[in-house]
Amino acid sequence: MILRAQRGEAAAMEALYRRHAAWVYTLCRNVTNQAEGEELTQAVFMNTFRKLTDMKNESDFANRLRANTVGLLTTLLAPHARGDSSPEKLCGPILNPQFGQTDLC
Repeated sequence: MILRAQRGEAAAMEALYRRHAAWVYTLCRNVTNQAEGEELTQAVFMNTFRKLTDMKNESDFANRLRANTVGLLTTLLAPHARGDSSPEKLCGPILNPQFGQTDLC
């Protein structure tokens, strides 16, 4: 599947997305709302698909996907964990060199 996705086959990329999207979305949704969870899920997958050439198999893909999900959510929640913002202020742009800017809300 990874080799096909690396060749740019949309069906292979869609299959990878469908196989893994539920747990990525669930994690993202648990710390945001439905719309933001969907946007964050898309951001995680886009970043992971950009790195397909570095992967040898689907296990590499799943590991990168996990790391990207945790990285994005950590960036999102870090100010709140430090007490720099209230839960109501979790919306707004996220600046992260790995993901670029992602606007929430």
